[in-house]
Amino acid sequence: MQTATTYLDRVRPAIGQVGERLAVLVTTAPDPDLPVPSSPDWTVREATAHVVTVVPRYAAGPERRGTWVQDPRELPELNRAELRALGTRSMAELAGRLRHDLTALCEQIEGYGAAPPSFRFHGGELVPADAALGILFRDGRLRVDPDREPPIDVRISGDPAALLLVLYRRQSPWPHIARGRLVAWGRRPWLAPSFAGRFHKP
Repeated sequence: MQTATTYLDRVRPAIGQVGERLAVLVTTAPDPDLPVPSSPDWTVREATAHVVTVVPRYAAGPERRGTWVQDPRELPELNRAELRALGTRSMAELAGRLRHDLTALCEQIEGYGAAPPSFRFHGGELVPADAALGILFRDGRLRVDPDREPPIDVRISGDPAALLLVLYRRQSPWPHIARGRLVAWGRRPWLAPSFAGRFHKP
């Protein structure tokens, strides 16, 4: 099993790069009050604010703080409540907070060393603080970094943005598959199209 430290040594640069790309992108948006094309119920400002509110959840969980829901259908109300608590912020303020909180989160998890604490995530699943170690779907449950890797039916690799849009069912997977942005292989690759349906649609 990889430790939190060795994992973050490898991915922290990527976290910083993606966070910075997002911060630059949102601060240069010509009109942050326009709807997001794939999520028209949210404006660019609201989507950015949502990302800003999510990062502290990953810091709060290992410290036995924060609000977590057992039923994924309760997530929209939690998201709305956290957006209200955030108040009205400029895009520059949101970007600054995102940069700060991502840096603080990485430093917090690094501080746990080789034995990061676990906490109950949304839905009650027990996950370690460095939950991004990898998620395997097995036996109808999500399992994070199991001690022994079971036989894998299908492996899915994809461009992060394409995969997120497909899992949230904002876009069809087929255009991304045709462009090579989503790839599946393994003993039973025909299972890949059903992957998104195994998740609650937010």
